[in-house]
Formats: sequence, structure tokens, C-alpha cells
Amino acid sequence: MLCTVSLWFRYSTLSDSDLLQLPVAGLCTQNALVVVWVTNKLRQQRFVKERLFPHWSVTGLADWYWLKVDIAYIKLTTDS
Repeated sequence: MLCTVSLWFRYSTLSDSDLLQLPVAGLCTQNALVVVWVTNKLRQQRFVKERLFPHWSVTGLADWYWLKVDIAYIKLTTDS
């Protein structure tokens, strides 16, 4: 069953403090494009927009959304 995949599939991530230590501002040239993928957890989305981007001297330009659907094109919800 497709909607149960998220229950057993896990991958490693960086902590907020690890992300803040990345020297992104020093690695980028003017007008560089920085792309960040964030889960649907609102706390993490707020962290990226309110703390991480300013810390990196990055300006958010757009939000893209990935809607997961099953084989019948029914939206799978993974909100947590």
C-alpha cells in the first residue's frame, strides 16, 4: 500500500544547528541560486524562511509544492 511507505522509510537529515553552520553565504557568488527541499512540517518551513535564509544571506523567491498521489491520483497526506 503506497500510503504506508512513509511509516517505514527514513533517511538521514541535518539538524538545525548543522544547517546554520554551513558556510553558504561564503560559497555563493552574487545572484547564485540556492535550492532547499523541506518536508511539509511547518516548524521546519518557518526555520528555513525565518532563521536559515537570513543567516545564509539568502532571499526566498518561490515555494514549490510536491503533491504526492496514489495510483488513483488521490492525494496522500503525510502532514505531521
